[in-house]
Amino acid sequence: MGLFDVFKRKKEGERFEKNRKKKLAAPRQGGEESVKNEVSGKNDGLKVAAKLKESKLAQAVIFSPHFTEKSAYLSEELKRGKTVGGQYVFEVKDDANKPLVKKAIEELYNVKVKDVRILPKHCKIKFSRGVSGRRTSRKKALVILKEGDKIEFV
Repeated sequence: MGLFDVFKRKKEGERFEKNRKKKLAAPRQGGEESVKNEVSGKNDGLKVAAKLKESKLAQAVIFSPHFTEKSAYLSEELKRGKTVGGQYVFEVKDDANKPLVKKAIEELYNVKVKDVRILPKHCKIKFSRGVSGRRTSRKKALVILKEGDKIEFV
């Protein structure tokens, strides 16, 4: 019966690809022209639509802020009476690079980024009921903001 499973999987894959191509080819409802600015109520057209597309890209790059004691200390660090804070840690995709993370943070939080440092966070191998599995590998991005900028998390 294993032979029939192979054919079944192949047909399901073809059907999935066909549906995906239909969705990509179909025009979106409303189009870019119908996007309105929520604050003024005016139709900003392409500018707002382009910003929405970019923020979706940014949301795809950044998973979440990484909250630990050390990251909280970095964001509010004091040295010799001066506030040197402005360092925030985020979990980002495994294939993200510095310019992409910088652009995403500037877009999402409307701040100016001074520097980005990326650290690999390797996947861990876990065992459960005699079966080995892996956690996904991600990267941690240490984002340093320019003076005066601050990100507030709710």
